[in-house]
Amino acid sequence: MRPRILIVAALLVLPWLGLEACASVQPTSPPSKATMTPPHTTRSQVPPPSTLKPTGPSAKDATRTATHSCLHISRHQYEVCVAYVANASYLARLPFYKFGHSTNADLARTSKQHLESRYTGTPRAQIERQAGTWPPPDQLDVYLPSIHIDSVAVAADLSTATLTTHETWLVRSERGTTLFSERNAPHTIAMARVRGLILHKWIVTGIR
Repeated sequence: MRPRILIVAALLVLPWLGLEACASVQPTSPPSKATMTPPHTTRSQVPPPSTLKPTGPSAKDATRTATHSCLHISRHQYEVCVAYVANASYLARLPFYKFGHSTNADLARTSKQHLESRYTGTPRAQIERQAGTWPPPDQLDVYLPSIHIDSVAVAADLSTATLTTHETWLVRSERGTTLFSERNAPHTIAMARVRGLILHKWIVTGIR
């Protein structure tokens, strides 16, 4: 039985455009343990992933990646896993990398709003500082990340969670200059459960 993931996206100019899209991927249930395929735990040297399309990351990309990354996770840990992989990484961080310095003011503002809705404090400041001198979208190649979830721990009161991951990210200028590169890099991600526009959501509060 595959995980059922509900996509609720405001389809405007881009697949992720509209602030509500930041909470677009909502897990309705974790995969059944009885039929679950054992996770592939080998972290091989993954080649650079596909380049982000000019229209931005799609809900399909986010769903497919979250399904693969979170297959071995269950219960509340599954909700946290989907929130980090799909909502924070694919539908917030990735669009900001690509469109944060767009000459289209509305597009740049929307990408920043998405980042602000899923990252807070130091992590958000780090990402904004990291991309601060990057060129506009037409001079930028942003690649889809590869995110392997090693573990997820959720507090008993469901207020906070900690993930350990190995991640591959790649951003290059159109001339081939590497602006940001991680290859199978280990990270510890801290998340907090907060109230969203309609339901609660998980946001990133720490990255190390």
